[in-house]
Amino acid sequence: MLLYFAVRILRARPESAVRKKFDGPLWRGFASAYLLTLANPPTILFFAGLFASIAAWSTFEQAVVFALGIFTGSLLWWLALTGIVAGSAAKLAPNVLAWINRLSGLALIGFALYALSAVNLRALL
Repeated sequence: MLLYFAVRILRARPESAVRKKFDGPLWRGFASAYLLTLANPPTILFFAGLFASIAAWSTFEQAVVFALGIFTGSLLWWLALTGIVAGSAAKLAPNVLAWINRLSGLALIGFALYALSAVNLRALL
């Protein structure tokens, strides 16, 4: 999969500086990103373990405050991250974005080759 994504990134042409306006309601974009994040298996396992360990020594109110804190922190993180990426990508020239694609693709190829070599070494041992 990494090699597939690497090739796709290497061959991708950067979008023009003119961005397409999102026509849908903002809540739909937020809901889809939120549900996609919740469906991530490592996220599910992490929070299941975290909540299970905290449940033994916390009250219901503390658990609600904790969950709201995680939700708020995650929301602020994603807003900041997407804001920075959207703002910086609009200011970068297409040739700079093309170089970022190339370097990202090469990095993914490196990770894929490393992962494949680790699998081969384990198979030999």
